[in-house]
Amino acid sequence: MKLTLKRLTSRGTPMLSATELEGDENFVAFRNCRFDCPDSQRWTFDEAVVDAAEELGFKPFLFNQERWVGESGWEFFKDDWAVITQLADKVSAALGVPYTVVETEV
Repeated sequence: MKLTLKRLTSRGTPMLSATELEGDENFVAFRNCRFDCPDSQRWTFDEAVVDAAEELGFKPFLFNQERWVGESGWEFFKDDWAVITQLADKVSAALGVPYTVVETEV
């Protein structure tokens, strides 16, 4: 699993993404079913994001925007970079995976 915190400069909304998710080969976005890929790292990543967002009072401001095989990305609809980096730190610590920060045009 690889974690990336993106600053989407053209839209102004940050996103925390996990790519190279192991066990995700049978994931189907419109089904979103653990039975399709029960051992996928997707579920631990998504749960870590939601748990951190709830803890920081940030849950109403995020949406699971990227949902493809091997990738899950949560977009933040409030550009509070201090809280977003705290959230990314919590997710990184919970998963034991460091994250990188990139600025990208979308």
